[in-house]
Amino acid sequence: MPRKGYIPLIASVLILSLISCGLPDYSSLEKPVMMTKVDFVDDPAEPDLPNTVIAFKTPVNDTNILGYSIFYKVYYSDTEDPDFILQPGALPETKVDKDYFDEFTYINDNVEMQPGDYIPNQWGYLKIGEVGSSVFGEYTIEHPGPGEAIYIDFDPDGEGASQSDSNQRLEPVIGYDYNGTLSPHVTAIKTLARGFIDPNDGSTYSLTTGIDERPSGLNPGGDTFRSFVNDWMFDRNNDNDHVFDGDLRRAYNILSNHNQPSDYQNLGDPFFSGDPLPATPTGDVIIGFVVYSFGRNISGGQFSSIASKPVYIGDIKYTDFYESSSR
Repeated sequence: MPRKGYIPLIASVLILSLISCGLPDYSSLEKPVMMTKVDFVDDPAEPDLPNTVIAFKTPVNDTNILGYSIFYKVYYSDTEDPDFILQPGALPETKVDKDYFDEFTYINDNVEMQPGDYIPNQWGYLKIGEVGSSVFGEYTIEHPGPGEAIYIDFDPDGEGASQSDSNQRLEPVIGYDYNGTLSPHVTAIKTLARGFIDPNDGSTYSLTTGIDERPSGLNPGGDTFRSFVNDWMFDRNNDNDHVFDGDLRRAYNILSNHNQPSDYQNLGDPFFSGDPLPATPTGDVIIGFVVYSFGRNISGGQFSSIASKPVYIGDIKYTDFYESSSR
């Protein structure tokens, strides 16, 4: 029986995949640019971004750009996860996820890097959502103009130094302005959520009685996107617990075996077939982010969706990390 909570995710993957089929026109948009420092307009001193903030700058050539689609992926350790860091003894040609968002990776193989969401989907990235929503927009955030900075802040009230536990922080936000030491850091446009819906999370919610037992009351019934804060479900140090949160499982090449639209009703299944988060990893949990420009083009009197190639714009540490039901 299909998992109905995946319908928004499935629809988004299906629609966005149509703009990622590799036709030359689809790579016509300019890419966003990763930022490591605060934009000069926001602070002329251009200090380094704190480790709870990532940012990108919009292209100067912004013809046909409407906004930006953002994707994320959870890495269980910045020292152990082979998807995030090259392991000792790895062969010279071995790649980690970041490499697949570098155009030189494809140039060296004489292959064209594909635009849109094809590569994020292939390497287990999910489109980011908005808190309280169950559907994706065409893109995450609107285009503010050429050469503008866009920030994602996982510590909006600036309490990160005193809150080593990431589950105690405020929900992450995205916005156009960075206020430095003022609170909040970023002038928020949206509050972000994980683009993942799990209606079968039976550990904290009963689909039969409708009783929500989750401490924070987040995501009742699994009908909205799960939060980045205090809303993780996984098996750690508890042999009687079960991994319910498919967002923390490895699942690559999600689209590879789905060639017909009817196949997408079960697209959620691969998220439960991957390897779950290890029980006792060392190092810090990391969340990586990828973005591409989204827009439309007029050709032959008709509008068509177009996208840039995706860009890895950075990652944030997310520690301490534990499941919400154990609190």
